[in-house]
Amino acid sequence: MLGELRAETKPHATCLILVDTSGSMAGEKIDSVNRGIRTFLEQLNNDERSRDTVDVAIVKFDSTVSVVQEFMPASAVKELPSLSSGGATAMGQGLEKAIDMVLERKNLYNSQGIESYIPWIVMFTDGEPTDDILRAKQRLDAENAKSSSGRGRIQLWALAVEGADYDTLKSLTKRVLYVTENDYTKIFDWTRKSLAIISVSRVGEVPDLPSLEGTGAQTNLPSDWM
Repeated sequence: MLGELRAETKPHATCLILVDTSGSMAGEKIDSVNRGIRTFLEQLNNDERSRDTVDVAIVKFDSTVSVVQEFMPASAVKELPSLSSGGATAMGQGLEKAIDMVLERKNLYNSQGIESYIPWIVMFTDGEPTDDILRAKQRLDAENAKSSSGRGRIQLWALAVEGADYDTLKSLTKRVLYVTENDYTKIFDWTRKSLAIISVSRVGEVPDLPSLEGTGAQTNLPSDWM
């Protein structure tokens, strides 16, 4: 399933939200993730600039990996997701599924003659992987090594909440945001605003993203984080 596609004459941005739904996410953490994703989709749908051109998919991982929502624009979402938690942390498998899906979406754009921006994978996690992440890391590194711009071909953002294995996340991406507040809607709102800005920029341009101040995220992002 490739999901729905709208506004085919305009460039498209791709965002796959990859959520750790392991047992340690139970309670307020998973409740806050659900609120954040719902607000993200609702506000994206209310933005006329990006409601048809930012395509969103949702994948969850615990002991297994499941696709919660195939890629579609916010304007096509009929039912807001509700995630529950339990099980282990198959992060490696989750990342590999995410890579497969964003590359498949990129190929769909290419086949339809649609311009597209560098896809985002936004991973939300509070733990360390219980499976092997080496293959996922190698695939990310290999894809990004193909980029002549130095910005990569897939941008992985790791939203790390209390309990996350920070060193592991840093081994996967330089874009690690350590979320210290319990209200995750703020960091999801930053993600939405960033994608909205990207969706109206020129393809290949490096736009200025919103400040992270007030999002509850602590970070020491390198100068080349975009």
